Amino acid sequence: MIQIWGCQLSRKRKDRPIFLDKGWQPCQILFCPSKEAWDYALKRMKSTDPYPITTSWACVQRLEHVDGGLTIAVCVNDCVDSLDFGTQMSVLVHEAVHVWQFICKHTGIRKPDWETEAYSIQHITTELIQAYMDTRGPDVEITRTTVD
Repeated sequence: MIQIWGCQLSRKRKDRPIFLDKGWQPCQILFCPSKEAWDYALKRMKSTDPYPITTSWACVQRLEHVDGGLTIAVCVNDCVDSLDFGTQMSVLVHEAVHVWQFICKHTGIRKPDWETEAYSIQHITTELIQAYMDTRGPDVEITRTTVD
């Protein structure tokens, strides 16, 4: 289930952030499909971190809480919309790996086993793709499947 602040997701809106289903991850993962979404999220979080994207397609930003908690924000630049679909998806996979790296650093995991790492990155990637498609991606239906 995708939680979006401030609206029901009935049409594509890139001006609102989406908290992803974090699964077993010990921190929040936030998808910001635009600078407006970033500003909206940070205002609600009472943070003043500047928008992290200048020229890159996308980036991952750590937002540390005063209580020691962590939100990992994935931001996507408008220029990604002009890329072909495969490249858009590979950008999201790339950012999912960085999310996983931040989670490992935050939790002190130095050498995760390969299956845990693979399933974690798969889960994060699936959530990022769904959030991207819901907010700014082309009109393509994504079907989620589970592996037993």
